[in-house]
Amino acid sequence: MKPTKSYRSAFLFTAASLFSWGISYSQLIIEVDPTTPIPSTHNQVFNTEWNTDDNKESWTANNQFTFAAGTPTGGVLTGTVTPTGNDPNISLNFGANLVPTSPNTIIEFRIQKQTTDNSRIDIFWADNNGGINAARMVTINPPSTTTDGAFHTYRITFDGQIAGPLSMIRFDIASDVTANGKTVSVDYFRIYTQPSTNPNLRSWDPNATGGTALGGSGTWDTSSNFWFNGAQTFWPDPTASTGMQEADFAGAGGTVDIIPTGVTASNVEFFANGYTLTGGPLTIDGSSPTIRTLINVNNTVIESQLIASSSLSLAGTGGIVLRADNTLLTVPINASINRLGIAHDGALGSGAVSLQNFVIALDGNRTIANDVAFTSARLIIENNAMGTGLVVGDLTMNGNFALSSSSAPSDFFLRKNLTINGIVSGNNGGRGMIFGGDSGILTLSNSSNSFTGNIFWQAPIVLAVASDEALGGSANTLNFSAAGATANGTLRLLADFDSNRNILINNQQLATANLVTGQIDTNGFNSTWTGKISPTSTTPPTVAAQGGFTKLGLGRLTLSPSSPNTYTGPTTVNAGVLELNGGSAIPDKGRLNIATGAMVSVPTGINEVVDTLYLNGVQQSPGVYGSTTSPATNQNDTYFEGGGTLTVGSTFATWLAANAPATGFNTDSDDDGVPNGVENVLGTSPNTSSAGLTQVSATANSVTFQHTLNPTIASDVSFSYEWSSDLVEWRASEVSNAAGTIGTIVPSPPASGVVSVTTTQTGTAANKLFTRIRANNP
Repeated sequence: MKPTKSYRSAFLFTAASLFSWGISYSQLIIEVDPTTPIPSTHNQVFNTEWNTDDNKESWTANNQFTFAAGTPTGGVLTGTVTPTGNDPNISLNFGANLVPTSPNTIIEFRIQKQTTDNSRIDIFWADNNGGINAARMVTINPPSTTTDGAFHTYRITFDGQIAGPLSMIRFDIASDVTANGKTVSVDYFRIYTQPSTNPNLRSWDPNATGGTALGGSGTWDTSSNFWFNGAQTFWPDPTASTGMQEADFAGAGGTVDIIPTGVTASNVEFFANGYTLTGGPLTIDGSSPTIRTLINVNNTVIESQLIASSSLSLAGTGGIVLRADNTLLTVPINASINRLGIAHDGALGSGAVSLQNFVIALDGNRTIANDVAFTSARLIIENNAMGTGLVVGDLTMNGNFALSSSSAPSDFFLRKNLTINGIVSGNNGGRGMIFGGDSGILTLSNSSNSFTGNIFWQAPIVLAVASDEALGGSANTLNFSAAGATANGTLRLLADFDSNRNILINNQQLATANLVTGQIDTNGFNSTWTGKISPTSTTPPTVAAQGGFTKLGLGRLTLSPSSPNTYTGPTTVNAGVLELNGGSAIPDKGRLNIATGAMVSVPTGINEVVDTLYLNGVQQSPGVYGSTTSPATNQNDTYFEGGGTLTVGSTFATWLAANAPATGFNTDSDDDGVPNGVENVLGTSPNTSSAGLTQVSATANSVTFQHTLNPTIASDVSFSYEWSSDLVEWRASEVSNAAGTIGTIVPSPPASGVVSVTTTQTGTAANKLFTRIRANNP
């Protein structure tokens, strides 16, 4: 019913006269000190009473409002408006516990202001239409009768202005500068939803109270007047249309025992905690069959078998636990409910399931056969989310799984393990497969997976696969350092397989925080990885040890990239064998850690270079390392195998030692006209004749040539270009010689390891123009 005006102490008015924001409020009603109580048939879906001292019940003070020390006290929350600025407020973010609404939602609060404070009050809300915004607000200009220093009650009755459940409330309790320095107190803040006006809805009233004390335990049959809609009635109500009766469970929870032959309802709604439906089957046969829970706890339990005439919706802001083997439920399920408990392998029937933003909790390890589509923001596999015995358990999905999320973050938020045996397809709106959560293992078993959009780790989740094809489309990159990553992700092998996928590690956003490492656990199997391992950013990290790559588990991982791996940070071998093939498998400027029991293998003819080497945590001296079958000067069969070498320390001396018998910096050991120091710059061998400077061409005033460039020049070697007109007087770029000639040298950026250099002369013309590379070793 709509409240009426009282001329003694209450004030009632529509909000349209108070403000003009983006939507119509012509039917919204505001009462001040209403004399009519809220009917007992209304459902209180949220309340804050502040009855515990110093417990603000998650409300926060914002902008120019400051809580009093120790508030609340005596059931009252108190604070003061500071003397600067506008919009002092308190707010509450409901998080996952969204507050349900109805077309005639009521918000009621009791507030006390000082006698000189007649500042307006604003209520903002966030719902399905968006966040806190002027398009979702109500303004109240208190009447003069409320400036008496006493508590006054305000009641707002909406008429469809709120769209769906509330996710946040902002309560501007003194919303303009006239309240500066004033104290404001709030006694309570409550939200109610009004019963539906649908004449076919029946409220469960097993004690036949005439609607004054709904709910409780009882038998749902067809011979007891345990239902109320203005008067006590039966189920099915002979006055209701066939197939149009909606069951409403409010008030006190309890056990509802359905008769063995079963009952039928068009829809079922739960407004209160603690209901369990048990006994015979429950058939939902409305035009859009729906079971909805509009409470903020998660213990609505359905032990009865479910039957639906068409696609069944599980909706609402609370949770439903399905405990039956629903062999009779063959239609699809659209699960948009906040939390879903699966307490039987057959709980979801045999139809396809659409999972939206919610939590799955289990009573133990469960296996479902349904095809599943992930269609909303987040899928959480929880470890203790709903109570009612749903504490632990891993989930296995044997059906196909579609990544069809329409909104970020689109992630698997794992707290327990999830196995998907069916084909995984889709790309989550281009976002790919994303891992969040605390821990857990996601196993992808199908070698026909076709999902695209890359794979991103934001949490320490283990992705376990038995084939490269299980990782989806061939272009999928493994990104161990996705934005927001705070811990190491892991790829675990479940069989031998090779891969050409690229890997990204070293999130530069974490340069001064967590160090995120990409990890591959060979788990006793063997794999050759020919893809490139790169950093997520080309900006050098500000933490020297940032990120890096770690090999875990027994078995052999061979890194054989087609182009040099360029990630930064340490390379760590904790177990098994890491084989380094090609000479550029790990960064030359990095650190290599080899744990006791682990090994590094370098094939014959390969020399790998690192800055520092640690064996079992102990740093080793610079030098050349390898097995006893290698030419290394430091031979060790405990940590090394293969006929190749590992050069530790990227100095010229260590490079030269790895390229024996060449000796000396300015020496030309192979008599090719290129000194050994320049050979290091060019990346060529000092023992084999090299081309040096190539592709020489000239114009009337310039000369151009090309040369190779070593991407990992020795750390103590630098180089420069010089020009001359007579091979005697050499000058740096843009420096004049004695005759007044100026040579300007412009090298190009390296392209496929090759640099093009052009020298142009200006000033006094010279008949000849030469350019050379000079290597320096302090």
